[in-house]
Amino acid sequence: RLGVDFPNTVVIHSLFNPERYSHIESPEALRQQYAIPAGAPIVGVVGNVKKWKGQETIVRATHLLRDRHPTLRCVLAGGSSPSDMPYREHLEALCAELGIKERVVFAGFQPNAIDYMRLMDVVVHTSTSPEPFGIVLLEAMAAGAAVVASDLQPFREMAGDAARFFPVGDSGALAGAVIDLLGDAAERDRLRTDGRRLAEDHDWGVIGGIYRELYRASATELPFAG
Repeated sequence: RLGVDFPNTVVIHSLFNPERYSHIESPEALRQQYAIPAGAPIVGVVGNVKKWKGQETIVRATHLLRDRHPTLRCVLAGGSSPSDMPYREHLEALCAELGIKERVVFAGFQPNAIDYMRLMDVVVHTSTSPEPFGIVLLEAMAAGAAVVASDLQPFREMAGDAARFFPVGDSGALAGAVIDLLGDAAERDRLRTDGRRLAEDHDWGVIGGIYRELYRASATELPFAG
């Protein structure tokens, strides 16, 4: 893009360690804990509840989905710092205003966030500002969830075709993406399969091997074929 040619440049993406996650609660136990009916579709966001994380987008999308999917539940798993509590209170008031208070679960901080991703049919990443990596996407993919994310460059670069994207802050577009995925089991399965494969490619063992080969190639002054 800048007209500079670096023929020996190698792009190495960030890594994560899937072994650090442990499963504590089953999806069935979590459904029972939050009184979510069996078979009800579940969407949600896993992450701190703060304004730039954009949870308002999924709250408004849940309102738009109420007629098409009357049993759908939205789960927000994430804590709020004291400075972020006004935003959480805003979201709770918005749920009451929209008449969806019973459809949205504020689960708070959860040490076993991966279990909440396993609970969800669709994990949504609603951030309104770019993040350097977006590890939540990989965590959700490793958990076997279909992922829908804000159309931010770092997310699209990392996830590619393994996720669906919607314009930042567009609750209508998000609702449309959820409707499409809940109505298309084959596409959900494709996203899950591609997502698991992508998560495996970012495993710290895999990325560590790329670094090892890069250093070896540099040391011997041979072209690196990553």
